[in-house]
Amino acid sequence: VDLSPSISILSPSDGDSTIYGKTLTLDAEAESGDGSLTYVWELDGEDIGGATTASPGATTMDEVGSFTLTVTVTDADGDSDSESISITILGVSQIGAGGLHTCAILTDDSPYCWGQNFNGELGNGSADESKSPTPVDTSYFPSGTTVEKIVVGKAYNVTDRSSFSCALISDGSVYCWGDNSIGQLGNDTSADTSVPVAVSGIDASLPATDIEVGRAHACAIMEDGVAPPVVGYLM
Repeated sequence: VDLSPSISILSPSDGDSTIYGKTLTLDAEAESGDGSLTYVWELDGEDIGGATTASPGATTMDEVGSFTLTVTVTDADGDSDSESISITILGVSQIGAGGLHTCAILTDDSPYCWGQNFNGELGNGSADESKSPTPVDTSYFPSGTTVEKIVVGKAYNVTDRSSFSCALISDGSVYCWGDNSIGQLGNDTSADTSVPVAVSGIDASLPATDIEVGRAHACAIMEDGVAPPVVGYLM
């Protein structure tokens, strides 16, 4: 009896995304087939080096863009089957580096930060440092908006590692997070926060077009060309 093989991709799922240089777990399951089975994994028709089994496991992605991932199984009689899914590999469109942490906007407009997180400067709701990019909690940004620019303050005090981050949102509002010991987050308090908070007086009705930060202060250029008061401490 001729038993043609069949293949199905278990991981990743259709529509999944990852970041350039990170690994993606490749896993498939084959059924039937006559004799030994051979496997080929391809990204947009190009063989993925080393991916020659049903489950090659963690595989580094070194391309950026939207791709078709295909796995093909062939049995000893030459009968084959394949399955394809769509995946996205994200690159970096903008980056801001501070003394002890770094933030970036990926090509899908999502913000990520990594490094020291002593004051919540990674913006992910925790105070745990991260040795790899971790997503900023964007649920605090206005609905339907994206991050247009992200900037990172240098450590204000190297001894206690204080730092903060700010983002310019597509509706013109500005959000900051992290160290706020001298008001550098601009939200009328001096309380640190590990999630984004809105800068007071800058929103869709009075939007900013650009932002920059120093060691312990932040500034914005407004759409009407008038700058609001500087927040924080000028150093």
